[in-house]
Amino acid sequence: MGRPVKYTPELKAEIVALIKEYTEKTEIPILKEFLYLNHIPHSSIYAYDEFLEPAAELICKKEAQLERLALTNEINTSMARFSLFQLGWSERQQLESVVSKSDRVFEWADEPTHPFSRGDSDV
Repeated sequence: MGRPVKYTPELKAEIVALIKEYTEKTEIPILKEFLYLNHIPHSSIYAYDEFLEPAAELICKKEAQLERLALTNEINTSMARFSLFQLGWSERQQLESVVSKSDRVFEWADEPTHPFSRGDSDV
C-alpha cells in the first residue's frame, strides 16, 4: 500500500467543488463513479475532513433518488434495492413494539414464525 495522496488547500477546494457539481448535475450520483472519472483514490475521500460533507451529500442524494425513482417505477426496482443495500439498507424487520391488552403482552419478533405457532415449545 502506498502513501496517501497529499493535496494542497487549493486542490482540496477544487475537489470539493467537483463533488458538489457532480452531485448537482447527476440524477443518481455514484461516489465510485465520481472518483474514477476524476482519478481520485477512494481512500482520499475519508482521509480529508473537507471531503466528508460533500461526499455525504452525494450519498444522501443517491439514496433519495433511488427511493423516489423506484417508488414511481422510473428505474429498475431490483437495481435500486441492490444499490440501497450497498448504502446499508436492510430488509430485516425491526419491530420492537409491545402492545398490552388485559394481562397479556404481545411482542413482534424479527424472526418469522409459523402462523399457527403459539410460541410454546411443547406444541
